This record gives sequence, structure tokens and C-alpha cells, in this order.
Amino acid sequence: AGGTDTTGLQRMSPGGSIAGAISVPTRHIHQVIEMSHRKDIVACVDLLTSSVCGLEKWDWSF
Repeated sequence: AGGTDTTGLQRMSPGGSIAGAISVPTRHIHQVIEMSHRKDIVACVDLLTSSVCGLEKWDWSF
């Protein structure tokens, strides 16, 4: 299993920051035969689009 540097981004500023990650499932990562299923890529784009479009309704004061 892989990971991301999202936690590092959260710790970058004093008091932390809001961060998240959306990952596309892949096989044979970092090799010339790396692959993903097209439906997974489309689903991740749809999820990201929906998430970004919904940001304005959240109360970010904490």
C-alpha cells in the first residue's frame, strides 16, 4: 500500500491546516507498465469536482 504527504501538509503551518487527498488506484506504479482503470479515473475526477463545488457551504471557522 502506498501513501501521500497529506499529513505533512497539515503540519506545515502553525496550528495545522485543512488538507485532503483523493488517490486513483493504480497497478505497477512507477514502472513503464503503470495502469489504471478508466472508470476509476473518471470517478476520482467526479469526486474531486463534487468536493470542490461543495466547499462554499462549509463553515471553516474553528
